[in-house]
Parts: sequence; structure tokens; C-alpha cells
Amino acid sequence: MKRGSDLVVAFLQYCTVAVMWVFAAAITLWVLRLARVAYSLKDSFTSSVAITLVALPVFWALAAILTYTFFGLRRGRRDRSPSAE
Repeated sequence: MKRGSDLVVAFLQYCTVAVMWVFAAAITLWVLRLARVAYSLKDSFTSSVAITLVALPVFWALAAILTYTFFGLRRGRRDRSPSAE
């Protein structure tokens, strides 16, 4: 059975992963909107696309690395209860 502090830590870890994915999705929507506005205003659309192609994979890669690290560490973790020692 998990202790209260373990449940709080697990909850905060899940929140961290969820916030990172929401942040990556928000950045994606924001950058795509900026590219659409640049196109409609006949502004420098090619530089908007270039920035988009560089920035978006960075945020998605960071979110994926955080998720992989979080679930990878939880999978390899043993039960830390006193009866297991």
C-alpha cells in the first residue's frame, strides 16, 4: 500500500507530464496561428515556416523525452514498502 507522500509525488509527476504536453500543444497552435496570420497579411511567410519547422520539433521532443523518462523510471521501480526489504 502506498503512503500519502508517495501518492502526492506520483500526482505531481503526472501533473508535470500533462502540463508539458499541454504546453507543447499550445505552442504548436500559437505558432500555426502566427504562420496563418503572416500568410494572410502577405508578410514573410517563408521565415514563419522556417521558424515553425525548427521550434515545434524541439517542444515535442522535450515533451516526449519527459514522458519517456517518467514512465521508464516508474516501470523499473520496485515497491519501497518495509515488508519488501
